[in-house]
Amino acid sequence: MSILTPYATPHENNTARDELWETLAIDRGAVAVDQETIEKHGLPDSMVFPWDTTKKVYIINAFHQLHCLKLLYRTLTNVHYGKPLTQYEHMVHCLDQLRQDVHCQADDVCLPSLLQSRPDSLTTEQNLYYVGDINSGHKRQCRDFSKLDEWALDHHACYSFKKPPVAGVLDVEAFSNCRESSPYKQAMKDHFGYGDDYVPKFPPNEGPTFQSW
Repeated sequence: MSILTPYATPHENNTARDELWETLAIDRGAVAVDQETIEKHGLPDSMVFPWDTTKKVYIINAFHQLHCLKLLYRTLTNVHYGKPLTQYEHMVHCLDQLRQDVHCQADDVCLPSLLQSRPDSLTTEQNLYYVGDINSGHKRQCRDFSKLDEWALDHHACYSFKKPPVAGVLDVEAFSNCRESSPYKQAMKDHFGYGDDYVPKFPPNEGPTFQSW
């Protein structure tokens, strides 16, 4: 892991960096879980999955974290370019969720301190700051995110976060974005009366969630 990846590297034109953030495949984080798995892991009760009522819908925490980071990046970028601030309370919620995750994980990895000059200094004087680079001087054992990707795709609940939510009701249409190989695609099409030519409004990304550097 490195402190400066393409998700953070500044460019003269930030289009490439923006695209990396926008293509984070967070929708697959909504999964349909069977009763056996729920009981085995002691999961709390959750909403019934509309295309298979023997299953419940859960959000994988890692993908919720990515959803929050994606929202914060998008909002910060918009403000940087002079666009109005929206979804303020949603961002505060996301910040608190990330704070709780940090508190829960209590990560004790020690990062080295390196004296560097800030690239975005607003003064003509050298602006020095200490920064810990997670890739300097020690190894870190990470989980294989691609395995979580695979599991999430196999259990994807056909849900899309891109669809504007409908307040106060179960928005079943948000669960209409099944990938081609989804075992729930036919049940979804039967419910809405869609034909064989149906194309999801928000088709799911079937590639990896993100690249690791």
